[in-house]
Amino acid sequence: MLHLVSGDWGRQAWTAAELPGEVLVWRDSPAVGPWSADPELRARLRAQYWELPGDSPAFRDEEATLWSLLRAGSAVLWFSAEPWDQLAQLWVLARLAREDPSMYLGMAELMGSGSDLRQAFAVRTALAAEDRDLAVQLWDRFEAEDWPALWKWLHKRGELASLPHLSRALARVLEDRPPHVPGRTERQVRDLMAAGVRDLSAMMDALGEREAPYGLAWYGDLVVAKHMASEAPTGPC
Repeated sequence: MLHLVSGDWGRQAWTAAELPGEVLVWRDSPAVGPWSADPELRARLRAQYWELPGDSPAFRDEEATLWSLLRAGSAVLWFSAEPWDQLAQLWVLARLAREDPSMYLGMAELMGSGSDLRQAFAVRTALAAEDRDLAVQLWDRFEAEDWPALWKWLHKRGELASLPHLSRALARVLEDRPPHVPGRTERQVRDLMAAGVRDLSAMMDALGEREAPYGLAWYGDLVVAKHMASEAPTGPC
C-alpha cells in the first residue's frame, strides 16, 4: 500500500505510527504564491517564489510522485485540515482522478501523534465518485483563476462529503485573492506592522490568533516575511 503525506512532519508522524506500506512526501501547495498549469513554467515560478536556485529539482519531483501513485493503482492520502494542505490535496486529487478515474483513493486526516494516525487509518474513507468529479471541476476553476465561480459554488453548495475540510480551506485561500485590492493576509500584516509588530516571530503569533479555526499562520514564515518586507519603510527619498 502506498501512502502520500504532506511535508516532512507528515512523514515523521506516519513513520511513528508504524502503518503498513510505503510513504511518499508532497511538499508544495497552490494555496500561496504564483501558479501555472504548465509544469515547466510552474517549476520556475515556484522556485523563484520560494527563493530556490533556478535548477532546483524541488518542484520537478511532483510528476514522478504522481506517476508512482498511478502505477500503484491505489493510495491513501494524508493531508491536514489547514488551507495549505487542503489545496495541495485538491491538486493531487484532480491530477490522479483525471489520469485514472477508477483509482482507489483513501482519505485519512493528518493530525496529532502516531496513535492518532493509526486511528485515522482505521477509519479512513474512500473518495466518493461524485466528490472526485467535483474536485476536478474545482481544480480547473482554481487553475484558471476563476474566483467568482468558486465563490458562487461555495455560497450555493460548498460541501463535499468525503472532503469535509475543503470548503472552509478554499474560502480562506480565496480571501487572499480579491480583485484589485490586497488579500486578507497582506492586510493583516500591514495592520499589525502599523501597530508596532516588527518581529517575525511575534508577527506569526499574532497572525495565528487571527486564523480560526486553524490556530496558526498556516501559510508559513517565508510568506509573512515577504509581506513584511513589502510593507517596511525604505528610508528617506
